Amino acid sequence: MQGRQWLWAAGIAGAGLTSWLAWSARFELGVSGEWTWERRPPAPDLGLVLLPALLAAAACVGLVWLGSRRIDRCGRAERWSWLVALAAATWAWLWCAPECAPPGHQLNRIPRVLYYPGSSGYFTVARGQTGSVSDFLKSYADRMALQEDWLHLGTHPPGLVVAYRGLIELCRAAPAVTDLLIFTQPRAVCEAFDLIAANARGSATPLMREDRAVLWLAAMLVQGGAALTVLPLYALLRLWYRPLACWLAAAFWPAVPAMAVFLPKSDALYPFLGTLFLWLWLAGWRKKSALLSCAAGVVLFAGMNLTLALLPVVFLAGCLTVWEGWLAAPHDRIAGAEPRLWHGLVFCSAGFGVPCTAAWLAWRLNLPEVWFWNYQNHALFYRHFVRTYWKWLAVNPLELIVAAGAPLSLIALASTAGVWRAPRSRHAGVLYSVGATWICLWLSGKNMGEASRLWLVLMPSLILVAGAAFDDKPPAESEATAARERRILQDWAVGLGCQFAAALAIVTRIVGFSSPS
Repeated sequence: MQGRQWLWAAGIAGAGLTSWLAWSARFELGVSGEWTWERRPPAPDLGLVLLPALLAAAACVGLVWLGSRRIDRCGRAERWSWLVALAAATWAWLWCAPECAPPGHQLNRIPRVLYYPGSSGYFTVARGQTGSVSDFLKSYADRMALQEDWLHLGTHPPGLVVAYRGLIELCRAAPAVTDLLIFTQPRAVCEAFDLIAANARGSATPLMREDRAVLWLAAMLVQGGAALTVLPLYALLRLWYRPLACWLAAAFWPAVPAMAVFLPKSDALYPFLGTLFLWLWLAGWRKKSALLSCAAGVVLFAGMNLTLALLPVVFLAGCLTVWEGWLAAPHDRIAGAEPRLWHGLVFCSAGFGVPCTAAWLAWRLNLPEVWFWNYQNHALFYRHFVRTYWKWLAVNPLELIVAAGAPLSLIALASTAGVWRAPRSRHAGVLYSVGATWICLWLSGKNMGEASRLWLVLMPSLILVAGAAFDDKPPAESEATAARERRILQDWAVGLGCQFAAALAIVTRIVGFSSPS
């Protein structure tokens, strides 16, 4: 099968597979009796609510098509202008797509998901914390050691609670900010807040006006981070591919279905942090840049204060580093790999270690101890909820394919065919490293359920592999550059169109959170 034929086949087959899995009720999405994703009847006016999402998808495709004419030839400032525009288009899509969800799970889910402890709980802890942030941090490791929470707080470092506490203080201190945030809330979101307020009326913790502002601001920050992921993703792709291929591949990020399903959960923010760290580390190591390596350590510190989910990204960074420095073909290796590695490790460790030390000196916050107890608390989950390892070993890959978008997953799989023509090239290392990371995570059994949400942090890595599909080189002079690029664009448009279709098929039927009570 020729290149463009398998690209078209992968996209169309992926969209068809996703639609069938999302809309067919023949089997459950997960493991019966252990964990399943819920299918809900679609909105009764589905055709009408789909229109904004379809327009947002068309605008995204159109923007990338226009940018493709310039991206290979424009300067740095113009290129980043195009990327910012792509981030804005991503924001628009992520705003419109959730409105296609079943009733009760559209934008009006935001207050419920962030307010109630059952779905997150970090805001509840931040609002109920009567002492200072300093007291909270000083006692955090001891609190984790009690192992009383194995769902949310107990499995996370203190960063999310501290972030909410900062937003609360901001809204209390700046009434104008609170007013602006209240003013920008859509009617459906206001009505959802009204319902929460009615349920909380007369309780010890009624819903206050600034609480509405805090939760809305938190949701917008997470969505902003999700949209901005295209910036470090493009920069990361540029380490291996030419600008046009990177531009086309990065455009798949908005259409990853799991993003639209799981907003406003903080999991949607982690791909930004993970991708930014990966780019900073690899670029810093390659260039022997103290600034980039130190920045990688700072970003890793920030991410590890929010979640342990960045650990697989660190593993991926290690695999790529070892491949490019020592395992690739000699002509494809990074020159002077060992001194570059030591240089990168020293400055990355400084960027990571200095704030860790500062946290200990300021608040006696022992972050390694916190991370140890977070890991132990996560293991406790499986003592309270039965999971069958071998069943999830079969289900998780299928869930990943659907959650990341079957067209993207199949394009990534099909694009690996060219790797075997140069199995020790630097490009091949992307496939090997991403594959090794996914396989280790899969076999670890750490996510027996909810893999589509918990593995969001690594989904940009599929785009790294898929980028090879759009980095086509002319076989000789037999094909003019313009004709070759036109062919690539046509293939890309089919693939991305199928990816958006797959995302809508999932969003309209599958919900990521419990039904409203």
